Amino acid sequence: MKLLIVNGSPRIESSTEILARQFEDGFTSIFPDTEVVNVRLNDLSIIPCQACGIDPTPLPCVYKDDLHPTLQHLMQADMVLIASPVYFDSVSAQTKLFIDRSNCFRPPRFRNNAVGFDDHGILRGKGAYILVGGAREKFDAAERVIGGFFIWAGIEKIGRVIYGHDDWQLGGVTLNSETLRQSHDLGVSSASSLS
Repeated sequence: MKLLIVNGSPRIESSTEILARQFEDGFTSIFPDTEVVNVRLNDLSIIPCQACGIDPTPLPCVYKDDLHPTLQHLMQADMVLIASPVYFDSVSAQTKLFIDRSNCFRPPRFRNNAVGFDDHGILRGKGAYILVGGAREKFDAAERVIGGFFIWAGIEKIGRVIYGHDDWQLGGVTLNSETLRQSHDLGVSSASSLS
């Protein structure tokens, strides 16, 4: 069993990171031998998608920057968790870089001077997401971005946790036992869906 956690927060010990850890704890309570790969996107040097329009098969992308190993993990993952803060009603820039670079998980197919795409993405794993934002944030745009990524890549959505808050304390979610429990329970239910 392989769990890939993609953390799009720029801050260490943020509420986003803490909730992702709760998910991991729930998931590994069902599958203790899970290979867990935690990726902090902010630590990587990522080239934005260049819309190169080629089929990179068998590679996930022709660009081998710091994100390349994460894309390879994504190809192997049974479960992927996207955890992102919400800025201006959408996912963080770090998260969007990752999603854009996953474009070739439904690679272009060239036939008779025309380009087309398969009906389904090439991935077969399952996915969930955690979004964290201020009390005034709207989450629907961020959900559409992640939902579109899941559909495009072929990832089955299992569930989500949304945490809207009005505190400015780093890691303030530690004071919200209900949201911590929701994240843990999402990890449990996500693992259970794979058993």
